[in-house]
Amino acid sequence: MFGMSKLMMGNNGGGGGGGYYFEYTDNKQNNSTATSYTFTTTQLGTPDTDRMIIISAVTTGSVGGSGIPSTLTVGGVSLTKADGIQQPFGFSYCASAIFYGKIATGTSAAVVVTPAAQTLGCRIAVYAYKTTQSAPLSIGKSGGLNDIVLDCVPYGIAIHSSGNNATSGRTNIWTGIDPIVDDVNTAWDSKWIAFSHVETTETSSVRAFDVIGGSSYARVGVSFGP
Repeated sequence: MFGMSKLMMGNNGGGGGGGYYFEYTDNKQNNSTATSYTFTTTQLGTPDTDRMIIISAVTTGSVGGSGIPSTLTVGGVSLTKADGIQQPFGFSYCASAIFYGKIATGTSAAVVVTPAAQTLGCRIAVYAYKTTQSAPLSIGKSGGLNDIVLDCVPYGIAIHSSGNNATSGRTNIWTGIDPIVDDVNTAWDSKWIAFSHVETTETSSVRAFDVIGGSSYARVGVSFGP
Protein backbone atom coordinates (compact mmCIF):
# COMPACT_ATOMS: atom_id res chain seq x y z
CA MET A 1 0.00 0.00 0.00
CA PHE A 2 2.83 2.35 0.84
CA GLY A 3 6.34 2.63 -0.48
CA MET A 4 8.83 4.62 -2.43
CA SER A 5 7.04 6.72 -5.02
CA LYS A 6 10.15 7.85 -6.87
CA LEU A 7 13.78 6.76 -6.84
CA MET A 8 16.50 8.65 -8.68
CA MET A 9 20.16 7.95 -8.07
CA GLY A 10 23.13 9.91 -9.28
CA ASN A 11 24.14 13.58 -9.37
CA ASN A 12 20.65 15.02 -9.61
CA GLY A 13 20.68 17.61 -6.86
CA GLY A 14 19.34 15.38 -4.12
CA GLY A 15 20.74 15.31 -0.59
CA GLY A 16 23.58 13.22 0.84
CA GLY A 17 25.78 11.68 -1.85
CA GLY A 18 23.63 12.72 -4.80
CA GLY A 19 20.78 10.26 -4.21
CA TYR A 20 17.15 11.31 -3.97
CA TYR A 21 14.09 9.69 -2.55
CA PHE A 22 10.61 10.54 -1.40
CA GLU A 23 8.26 8.09 0.27
CA TYR A 24 4.67 8.10 1.47
CA THR A 25 5.13 5.63 4.26
CA ASP A 26 1.98 5.27 6.39
CA ASN A 27 -1.40 6.56 7.52
CA LYS A 28 -3.22 5.82 10.74
CA GLN A 29 -6.42 6.87 12.48
CA ASN A 30 -7.98 6.89 15.94
CA ASN A 31 -11.70 7.54 16.40
CA SER A 32 -11.55 8.06 20.17
CA THR A 33 -12.42 11.24 22.04
CA ALA A 34 -9.10 12.11 23.67
CA THR A 35 -6.52 14.76 24.55
CA SER A 36 -3.63 12.80 23.00
CA TYR A 37 -3.28 10.13 20.32
CA THR A 38 -0.55 7.50 20.11
CA PHE A 39 -0.02 5.67 16.82
CA THR A 40 2.29 2.73 17.52
CA THR A 41 4.65 1.16 14.96
CA THR A 42 4.23 3.99 12.45
CA GLN A 43 6.33 3.34 9.34
CA LEU A 44 9.06 5.94 8.71
CA GLY A 45 10.63 4.66 5.49
CA THR A 46 14.30 4.34 4.62
CA PRO A 47 16.82 5.54 7.24
CA ASP A 48 19.24 8.24 6.03
CA THR A 49 21.31 11.00 7.60
CA ASP A 50 19.33 13.54 5.53
CA ARG A 51 15.89 12.03 6.05
CA MET A 52 13.15 14.57 6.78
CA ILE A 53 9.97 13.15 8.29
CA ILE A 54 6.84 15.15 7.39
CA ILE A 55 3.54 14.29 9.08
CA SER A 56 0.11 15.68 8.24
CA ALA A 57 -2.46 15.51 11.06
CA VAL A 58 -6.22 16.19 11.00
CA THR A 59 -8.56 16.17 14.01
CA THR A 60 -12.28 15.72 13.46
CA GLY A 61 -13.69 18.14 16.02
CA SER A 62 -12.91 19.56 19.44
CA VAL A 63 -14.63 19.68 22.82
CA GLY A 64 -14.80 23.23 24.18
CA GLY A 65 -11.67 24.62 22.55
CA SER A 66 -9.40 24.70 19.53
CA GLY A 67 -8.73 21.24 18.18
CA ILE A 68 -5.65 22.21 16.16
CA PRO A 69 -2.87 19.62 16.59
CA SER A 70 -0.40 21.36 18.89
CA THR A 71 2.58 19.03 19.28
CA LEU A 72 3.78 15.85 17.60
CA THR A 73 6.58 13.48 18.55
CA VAL A 74 8.17 10.58 16.69
CA GLY A 75 9.83 8.07 18.99
CA GLY A 76 9.95 10.79 21.63
CA VAL A 77 11.55 13.33 19.28
CA SER A 78 9.53 16.54 18.84
CA LEU A 79 8.87 17.68 15.28
CA THR A 80 8.49 21.34 14.31
CA LYS A 81 4.98 22.53 13.55
CA ALA A 82 4.91 24.20 10.14
CA ASP A 83 1.42 25.61 10.74
CA GLY A 84 -2.11 24.63 11.71
CA ILE A 85 -5.66 25.89 11.30
CA GLN A 86 -9.22 25.05 12.32
CA GLN A 87 -12.33 25.55 10.21
CA PRO A 88 -13.79 28.94 11.14
CA PHE A 89 -17.33 27.79 11.95
CA GLY A 90 -16.88 26.40 15.45
CA PHE A 91 -15.34 23.84 17.76
CA SER A 92 -17.08 20.84 16.20
CA TYR A 93 -15.23 21.32 12.91
CA CYS A 94 -12.00 19.89 11.52
CA ALA A 95 -8.51 21.14 12.26
CA SER A 96 -5.32 20.42 10.33
CA ALA A 97 -1.56 20.81 10.84
CA ILE A 98 1.74 19.70 9.30
CA PHE A 99 4.90 18.86 11.27
CA TYR A 100 8.47 18.17 10.09
CA GLY A 101 11.90 17.23 11.42
CA LYS A 102 15.09 15.30 10.67
CA ILE A 103 15.10 11.73 11.99
CA ALA A 104 18.01 9.76 10.55
CA THR A 105 17.52 6.31 12.10
CA GLY A 106 14.75 3.78 12.52
CA THR A 107 12.16 2.28 10.20
CA SER A 108 9.22 2.65 12.59
CA ALA A 109 8.31 4.49 15.78
CA ALA A 110 5.39 5.60 17.92
CA VAL A 111 3.87 8.90 16.80
CA VAL A 112 2.09 10.95 19.48
CA VAL A 113 -0.22 13.82 18.45
CA THR A 114 -1.48 16.23 21.11
CA PRO A 115 -4.22 18.70 20.09
CA ALA A 116 -4.70 22.04 21.84
CA ALA A 117 -7.97 20.69 23.31
CA GLN A 118 -9.82 17.39 23.55
CA THR A 119 -10.92 16.19 20.11
CA LEU A 120 -13.18 13.51 18.65
CA GLY A 121 -10.56 11.72 16.56
CA CYS A 122 -7.22 12.08 14.77
CA ARG A 123 -5.76 10.85 11.50
CA ILE A 124 -2.18 11.16 10.20
CA ALA A 125 -0.22 10.63 6.99
CA VAL A 126 3.55 10.15 7.07
CA TYR A 127 6.19 11.04 4.47
CA ALA A 128 9.98 10.67 4.27
CA TYR A 129 12.09 12.94 2.07
CA LYS A 130 15.85 13.06 1.63
CA THR A 131 16.97 16.69 1.80
CA THR A 132 19.97 18.68 3.00
CA GLN A 133 17.58 21.48 4.05
CA SER A 134 16.40 21.86 7.63
CA ALA A 135 13.27 23.94 6.98
CA PRO A 136 10.52 24.23 4.34
CA LEU A 137 10.75 26.34 1.21
CA SER A 138 7.29 27.73 1.96
CA ILE A 139 4.23 27.22 4.13
CA GLY A 140 0.58 28.17 3.58
CA LYS A 141 -2.85 27.64 5.12
CA SER A 142 -6.50 28.40 4.39
CA GLY A 143 -9.69 28.23 6.44
CA GLY A 144 -11.86 28.76 3.38
CA LEU A 145 -11.51 28.05 -0.33
CA ASN A 146 -8.43 30.19 -0.98
CA ASP A 147 -5.48 28.62 -2.78
CA ILE A 148 -2.44 27.60 -0.75
CA VAL A 149 0.39 29.17 -2.78
CA LEU A 150 3.81 27.53 -2.41
CA ASP A 151 7.30 27.73 -3.87
CA CYS A 152 8.52 24.69 -5.77
CA VAL A 153 11.81 23.50 -7.26
CA PRO A 154 13.07 20.48 -9.22
CA TYR A 155 13.39 17.33 -7.07
CA GLY A 156 11.22 19.03 -4.46
CA ILE A 157 7.95 18.04 -2.82
CA ALA A 158 4.72 19.75 -1.79
CA ILE A 159 2.36 18.25 0.79
CA HIS A 160 -1.26 19.13 1.52
CA SER A 161 -3.41 18.31 4.57
CA SER A 162 -7.15 19.01 4.52
CA GLY A 163 -10.28 18.46 6.61
CA ASN A 164 -13.86 19.45 5.80
CA ASN A 165 -17.23 18.98 7.51
CA ALA A 166 -18.80 16.89 4.78
CA THR A 167 -19.19 13.29 3.68
CA SER A 168 -19.26 13.80 -0.08
CA GLY A 169 -16.34 13.83 -2.50
CA ARG A 170 -13.85 16.64 -2.87
CA THR A 171 -11.33 17.17 -5.69
CA ASN A 172 -7.86 18.42 -4.83
CA ILE A 173 -5.86 20.27 -7.49
CA TRP A 174 -2.24 21.34 -7.95
CA THR A 175 -1.87 24.27 -10.35
CA GLY A 176 1.62 23.31 -11.55
CA ILE A 177 2.60 20.92 -14.33
CA ASP A 178 3.22 17.98 -12.00
CA PRO A 179 0.52 15.46 -11.01
CA ILE A 180 -1.08 15.57 -7.58
CA VAL A 181 -1.44 12.28 -5.71
CA ASP A 182 -4.19 11.85 -3.14
CA ASP A 183 -2.72 9.49 -0.57
CA VAL A 184 -5.95 9.68 1.45
CA ASN A 185 -9.17 11.21 0.08
CA THR A 186 -12.18 9.80 1.86
CA ALA A 187 -15.11 10.33 4.19
CA TRP A 188 -14.13 9.52 7.77
CA ASP A 189 -15.88 10.11 11.09
CA SER A 190 -18.57 12.30 9.42
CA LYS A 191 -15.85 14.48 7.84
CA TRP A 192 -13.94 14.54 4.57
CA ILE A 193 -10.18 14.03 4.98
CA ALA A 194 -7.49 14.44 2.32
CA PHE A 195 -3.71 14.06 2.42
CA SER A 196 -2.01 14.82 -0.90
CA HIS A 197 1.50 15.24 -2.29
CA VAL A 198 3.22 16.50 -5.43
CA GLU A 199 6.76 15.67 -6.54
CA THR A 200 7.84 18.91 -8.21
CA THR A 201 9.99 19.27 -11.33
CA GLU A 202 9.69 23.01 -11.98
CA THR A 203 10.86 26.21 -10.34
CA SER A 204 7.97 28.51 -9.47
CA SER A 205 6.72 30.75 -6.65
CA VAL A 206 3.09 30.77 -7.78
CA ARG A 207 2.04 27.10 -7.77
CA ALA A 208 -0.81 26.20 -5.47
CA PHE A 209 -3.03 23.56 -3.94
CA ASP A 210 -6.68 24.22 -4.78
CA VAL A 211 -9.91 22.36 -4.07
CA ILE A 212 -13.27 21.88 -5.80
CA GLY A 213 -16.41 21.40 -3.73
CA GLY A 214 -17.59 22.55 -0.33
CA SER A 215 -17.36 26.00 1.21
CA SER A 216 -14.71 25.87 3.93
CA TYR A 217 -11.72 23.74 4.84
CA ALA A 218 -8.97 23.43 7.41
CA ARG A 219 -6.06 23.21 4.99
CA VAL A 220 -2.29 23.44 5.39
CA GLY A 221 0.38 23.12 2.69
CA VAL A 222 4.15 22.94 2.82
CA SER A 223 6.93 22.58 0.24
CA PHE A 224 10.54 21.44 0.51
CA GLY A 225 13.56 21.44 -1.76
CA PRO A 226 16.49 19.03 -1.95
